[in-house]
Parts: sequence; structure tokens; C-alpha cells
Amino acid sequence: MTRVADITIFGRLAALATCLLACGSIDEHLADLDSPDPGVRQSAAYRLLLKGKAAAPALIAVVDSGSGNRRFIATQLLGKIGDPRAVVPLITQLQEASASPLRQAAAEALGKLGDDRAIGPLIEAVKTETEVTVRLSAVQGLATLRHADVSVYEHALEDWHPDVRKQGLLALVKFAPGGLEPHLRHLTGDPDPGLRYLVVQLLSRIGASAVPALIEALNDSTGAVREEAALALGRLGATEAKEALIDLMARSRDPDGEAARQALRQITGIDFVPTE
Repeated sequence: MTRVADITIFGRLAALATCLLACGSIDEHLADLDSPDPGVRQSAAYRLLLKGKAAAPALIAVVDSGSGNRRFIATQLLGKIGDPRAVVPLITQLQEASASPLRQAAAEALGKLGDDRAIGPLIEAVKTETEVTVRLSAVQGLATLRHADVSVYEHALEDWHPDVRKQGLLALVKFAPGGLEPHLRHLTGDPDPGLRYLVVQLLSRIGASAVPALIEALNDSTGAVREEAALALGRLGATEAKEALIDLMARSRDPDGEAARQALRQITGIDFVPTE
């Protein structure tokens, strides 16, 4: 009885999906993308997505000549639909659109399309684009395309914005894990505490050669970084860090000091007690 009911439910869902596909024309849905009602715009976008590659030519026409919400949503949909016919128009949008949200959406969509023709324009965007969001999406797009030439990600490490530097580092983790340590050592002094925290986490995976950098991180200006460095040294059993950990434990009653105590216990087998 249950199986019959399940089959009935699945049949109804299939019928509903068919209805959504057939319901309304592509032109009607495109017109609804200009609606002031966000619910109408969302419904129209979903129906166009269900149309798949059949909707691609009309969406490309919007990218070529549309404006406002229409063009932005059409760009996002083309990335999700994955039609290679969209590559050249989206490259043009990345390079020429005056509005940065449109360039950002184009960079993101080009990554999703999986076409190597986008690699050159995305690299150029990483190096020359003025807007942070576009550079960030360009780095992400290259990583999605599995572009393995690490020079562009190394360039991203020098970006003034921490989000771009972080994305460049994550790409290097993916494509050049064996050559990561020099970059991590360079970034231990990064001005962004969130990035320094990530660097310490990555250093802890490298092993004994990262111990000196982790010991230095015990003096970081951010408690969370000091805490993570202490825990990493404990996991690595770094006996050479003993004095630095004792110093951190003595000067801090915060989580970083407790992490130093835990690390000392792991390294020496002794439960150190902070002195007043």
C-alpha cells in the first residue's frame, strides 16, 4: 500500500514538473524578470531555468542588450544552464559592462560554464579589475575551471583585499599543496586576523618544518590565532615550543593560555599550573 502511495506521489510530482516546464512562454518569463515583485521575478527565473538550453538564446539576447534586473538574472541563469553559446557574450560582459555587479555575475557564470575560453579573460580580471567582488569571483571562477597555473593565485596573494588573498590561498591549497609552505610563512604577518588564523591551520598540516612559524604565532596580536597555534604545536608534539608555551600560559588566562596548557600536557605529559 505504501509503495502504491509513493508511486502516486512521484507521479504527481512529475506531472507538476512537466506543467512548470510547459507553463508560460520564454518571452513571458523574461518579461516577468522586470517585475517589481521579487516573488514574481524568482518564479520567472525558476521557470526559465527549467526550460534549460531552450531558453539560452533568449537569455543571451538579454545579456547582449538588456539592463537592470533582467540582465543580472539572465547572467546567473546562463551560468547554471551551462550552454557554451553563452561564453563569448559573458566574456564581453565581464570586460565591458559598466556596472560591477554585472561583471561580477559574468565572472561567476564563466567559472560554472566550464569552458577554457574564459581562462584568459578571468586572469586579466584578477590582475586589472578595480572592484573587489569581481576580482574575487574571477579567482573563484578560475579555481572552478581547475586552472592549475598557480601564478595567478600567487598574484591574488598580493591583493590589497583580504578576501581575494584568502581565495588565492585556498586555490593554492588545491593546486599546489607541495609548494604551499613559503606562501604560508609570508602570510603569517598578514594584516587580516582571519587570514592569519587560516594560515596557522594550514601550517599545522605541514608538520615539523612549520614549528618555528607556529611558535612565532604564539605572539600574534589576535587571541584566536595564538590559541590555534598552541593547539597545533601540541598536536605536533613540538618539544622546542615548550618555553614559548609556558610563557603564553603564564601571561594569559584566556582560551589561548588554556590551549598552551593543553599543548604542554600533550608534549610533556605534565599538567602545568599557571602561577599568579
